[in-house]
Amino acid sequence: MSLRSRVALLILALLVAGMTATLLRALRDAQNQVSERLIFTQSLTVELLRLVHSAAGEPGMPELSGELMGRLTMLQEDGYVGIVIDNSADRPNAANLRALRADDVPRWFAHLMGIGDNVFSRQIGTYRGMPVMVSTDPGGQLMQIWNDTKATVIAQMGILLLLNIVIYLMLGRWLNPIERIVGGLHEIEKGDYSGHIKPSGLPELDQITRNVNRLTDVLAASKSENERLQSQAISTQEQERHRLAQELHDSLGQAISAIKAVAVSIGIRSREQLPDIAFSAQSIEKISENAYKAVRELMTALHPSVLDELGLATALEQMVEDWNHHHEAVFCRLEIDGSIDDLDEDQTINVYRIIQESLTNVVKHARATQVEVRFGGAETLKLAICDNGAGFDPASGKRGMGLWNIKDRVNLLHGKLQIDAKPGKGVGLYIEFPRHYVQREQAI
Repeated sequence: MSLRSRVALLILALLVAGMTATLLRALRDAQNQVSERLIFTQSLTVELLRLVHSAAGEPGMPELSGELMGRLTMLQEDGYVGIVIDNSADRPNAANLRALRADDVPRWFAHLMGIGDNVFSRQIGTYRGMPVMVSTDPGGQLMQIWNDTKATVIAQMGILLLLNIVIYLMLGRWLNPIERIVGGLHEIEKGDYSGHIKPSGLPELDQITRNVNRLTDVLAASKSENERLQSQAISTQEQERHRLAQELHDSLGQAISAIKAVAVSIGIRSREQLPDIAFSAQSIEKISENAYKAVRELMTALHPSVLDELGLATALEQMVEDWNHHHEAVFCRLEIDGSIDDLDEDQTINVYRIIQESLTNVVKHARATQVEVRFGGAETLKLAICDNGAGFDPASGKRGMGLWNIKDRVNLLHGKLQIDAKPGKGVGLYIEFPRHYVQREQAI
């Protein structure tokens, strides 16, 4: 969960707790009001009994006149007592009171207010032969308290929702600099040191921003120096390979050719008179041919002369053709899109070595039957090398030297390498790099 969500939830919890406490206090005050009202109406009812009996001048339950019933009805409308003329055999109890029969007041709320425990009713006389009951009747006040409570809850929920939305939006604005800093750190984690985080205007966060930007500059300088050293090391390596290939061609290759020529000459001269020597000379000739073939393969591995003579496309076609010839269990298909012979020397040799290293990895680890190599593009060159072999789990972090060498050469091309691999699903290497690299700076 993000920091923004956590802070918003914390503030929401505090607001809910505060509003709940306010609501509980309001309910407690309402209970006190209802209790005071019931005590008052009970006293009023007792006094009403005394006055009715005094007015009637009769012991027991007097017969009430119409005029007295009218006055009692007016007293009921004032909301202090309830008057019930019971025409049933049973007397009304608290459950029959108007307060509890109110459809808009839930029973749990009436019970919470203590109505069921404090309401009482008494008979004060008869009217037309039916008992007249006078009862404490807090129904009107209870209805008002219930409506006030509902209005308070709805208002608090509305205020809570509005405050939550405002706080969430404000948190998003306040925490936006932190999100930019986190985004910049993610870019650094991915190896992109070209961006700088913009200051936010907050002193504390700007100090972090300056430190991160200084760290980015240091890492960018270190990366640039490492790339320079890598480029220099690989360039030196390629130069040394080229020199060794030339030495093999000029020295060992010529020496083997001379040995072969001498063996052929000896064989011709001794073919009739000295057949044993002729046979030995023929053996030397074959050995020389095999040795020269091995030297040529070694020279090609050190530095393919076809790169200098015929270009990258032809060199790749020849490499794939030779590879298919020596590995009958797996077939490699090469697809070249557009012109690739105008790449500079470093790009040419690095692309060649990446494909060469990838095919070597397929033989060593993939156990594949098919390999596909696609290369080409306009301003952005794309190289894809995919096989249907055993694959591996990239999350395991186990990568051989072959992949590290490929990654180093991709960095020298100022490109990006994406590895798509799953156990049993083969491996796909997807590389992109600019045909003409231009250094860029940007701000995050």
